[in-house]
Amino acid sequence: MYATGQHVDVSNRFDWAVAGGSALLFGGIMLDGWAHHNVSSVLESPFTPWHAVLYTGFAVLAAILLSPVVRSWRSTRPLEIPPGYGPSLLGVALFLVGAAADMTWHMIFGIEVDLEAALSPTHLLLLFSGVLIFSGPLRSAWLTSRDEVAPLPALVSLILTSSLIGFFAEFGSVFSNLWPTGRTATQLSSGAEVPAEAGQMIGVSGVLVTTTVTIGTILLLVRRWRPPFGAVTLLYALSIVPGSVVHGTEQLVPAVLLAGLFGDLVVRRVRPSSDRPAALRVVGGTVPAVLYALYFLTLALTDRIEWPVELWAGSILLAGAAGLLLSYLAVP
Repeated sequence: MYATGQHVDVSNRFDWAVAGGSALLFGGIMLDGWAHHNVSSVLESPFTPWHAVLYTGFAVLAAILLSPVVRSWRSTRPLEIPPGYGPSLLGVALFLVGAAADMTWHMIFGIEVDLEAALSPTHLLLLFSGVLIFSGPLRSAWLTSRDEVAPLPALVSLILTSSLIGFFAEFGSVFSNLWPTGRTATQLSSGAEVPAEAGQMIGVSGVLVTTTVTIGTILLLVRRWRPPFGAVTLLYALSIVPGSVVHGTEQLVPAVLLAGLFGDLVVRRVRPSSDRPAALRVVGGTVPAVLYALYFLTLALTDRIEWPVELWAGSILLAGAAGLLLSYLAVP
């Protein structure tokens, strides 16, 4: 048994190890996602370099998560699972099932591209298991931490979990497909062009989805802890930028990072928390609105905007309204 100080130190090291392993696996998922969009047409096999990187990351992370179980088994002590990590161990088991199913799926149906890659049943199972795994340090800190500032492993865990969800939902994102320009980075699987009205509806829906994932994460964080400066920028960098890189819309990256910096400044200035709901409303309403204001400004300067002014201006206000309403869910 550990003394109290030793236990806290050991637990912190384990949280850091899981957060680091999660970052490694997340990088493999991003690389595999890039390959599905860019080179999978010439790699019609489940045994690809991209999968090798992904599953190596998983093997490292699984070994970290299973280490307390192995130690308990070797010492013949009762099984001791660190607080909050039970769902992560379940995620490891589900990931193994999903990985085997995914390889079988690829051998039968081939490698998916574009929207099919995001909505493949085996990929959705991998997404669900990844969320369970990545969120371990967050659950651990939520149950045990008494810190005012968010513990860094918990912050990394929350951002990676949110970014994983955002990456799978990027097919409708206006940061991945430039719907407001009147053309898209991809076409329908049949090769047909997306009608302009359909692109407008998809784009506005994408604004709402991205706002829900990102601002929902921020509000969850600030109702429990005071985030360190840079947390919002890191969230935007990991949840939005990968989709831009995959789809070749890197000109939007400066706008995303600038919006993240604005979010960090607002959070530092108004200090939102569950005890300061008015400040929470300010963050929920302004941060997503500024993100999309910078988005449309960047498109106007570097490309074009085919959407009518009512649509793009309304999208900015809609993002702010969605964030504001989410703040009432976070703290009624």
